[in-house]
Amino acid sequence: MNFVGVDLAGSPNRPTGFCVVDERKHVRCEILYSDYEILAEVKRSHAKIAAIDAPLALPKGRHCLQDTVAAGLTSVPVTEYLP
Repeated sequence: MNFVGVDLAGSPNRPTGFCVVDERKHVRCEILYSDYEILAEVKRSHAKIAAIDAPLALPKGRHCLQDTVAAGLTSVPVTEYLP
């Protein structure tokens, strides 16, 4: 089973960190920019689980919370579990 980690930048003009870990614990990391590049790499990874560190809302740029809800996915902000 493959796992993906994404540290999503607030804008496609800034670098987004992308990493895949496979079942043999081999790691591949890249810097990506566009949404197209990010989605293509996620699909190529065949990951079953993706962890995404993303801005929930910004005045301009990516709006991850709205996009997640619109896609019918569940978003669980880590801050909900902090004391």
